[in-house]
Amino acid sequence: MTPHGSSAAPGAAVGKGRTQSERLHGEHRRAVHEVGHLLASEGKFEAARKVFEGWLSLEPNDPYSHLALGWIHRQKGRRSEARASLRRVLERATDSSQRPSDAGSGTRDSSALPLDLGWRAALALAELEMEAGTPEVAAQVLGDRIRWSGGVIPHEIAGRVSMLLELASS
Repeated sequence: MTPHGSSAAPGAAVGKGRTQSERLHGEHRRAVHEVGHLLASEGKFEAARKVFEGWLSLEPNDPYSHLALGWIHRQKGRRSEARASLRRVLERATDSSQRPSDAGSGTRDSSALPLDLGWRAALALAELEMEAGTPEVAAQVLGDRIRWSGGVIPHEIAGRVSMLLELASS
């Protein structure tokens, strides 16, 4: 018997607690993201920015918050901050553990980001660079992502990627 009346091994409670803590952390992250996205959708960009920055003070490498901040900064015309946020996502999304598995063998790291997250960041950064009048940088961002992904572009954004590459080369 443990001091709390359980006959479970002491380590079992710690392991179970960690799992519950991780689950609660994930639920908290989703709730924070929902609040931030809701505020941004209502045009309350500064409040949304504070929500995402608050979360990043706890989880500095959260790519979803960096992606959201990139979008918010872009909406507010803060290009350098938008670039920095989007590049943080790309740094994480181009980590070797994030690389698509060879021939669909299912060998991607279980902590890997969804493959489209890096594409969304690359597309947003390329659009930002086009708006800033630096099409060569936009082309480089997209070219790097195409090379990294082995030429695989998600179907839903392939048209936008092609259009941006065409505009960047003209």
